[in-house]
Amino acid sequence: MHSGSRQWTEISADASQQEFMLPDGTCVTLAQGSVLSYRMKDERRVKMEGKVFFDVARDEARPFEVDADGAFVRVLGTEFMVETPDDKVKVYVADGKVLFARNESTDGVILTKGMSATLEAGDDTPVTDVVPDVNSIAWKRGSFIFEDMPLKDVLNCLSKHYKTSFAASDLSKRLSGEFYTDDLDLIIELIESALDVTIIRK
Repeated sequence: MHSGSRQWTEISADASQQEFMLPDGTCVTLAQGSVLSYRMKDERRVKMEGKVFFDVARDEARPFEVDADGAFVRVLGTEFMVETPDDKVKVYVADGKVLFARNESTDGVILTKGMSATLEAGDDTPVTDVVPDVNSIAWKRGSFIFEDMPLKDVLNCLSKHYKTSFAASDLSKRLSGEFYTDDLDLIIELIESALDVTIIRK
């Protein structure tokens, strides 16, 4: 990347989540440990690693393009997240519409509001998730949303987010509601009283 250093600018979020405004007015939120490089001269193009939420400024003449670890996303104006866990790339669309493909010349999938898709390493085309993971952007939204979700899945979601594991006295109960991400103790307390269960952190 050094040869075109005048063209590419790198930003990163080391210790905590960071929000940046790109020169075109697009707002990006980088989850901790994520890196993004952008070029905004004749085109709007970014490269990224990690987990990034984009709120793209609309510009019909210049689509916004993302290169993420062997995947390609093109948008006009929208809010979406790109994540590169392990050997795959995930895209979740909060609003608007995006094209998600292996690269610019391969067939991709069109995702609209509330949809998500995954591109596995070695696959040519992303696969649309049957049940979109609305909590994949909980870190950005600041809350978890559960709709009649089995407690087992709720706890899986929490353990992924807080990097800790949980056990409960009855995993078959179902939960609905919105819970703020900034207070895990309160979330546990609320679930315990709502479902009349005991939750143990392991």
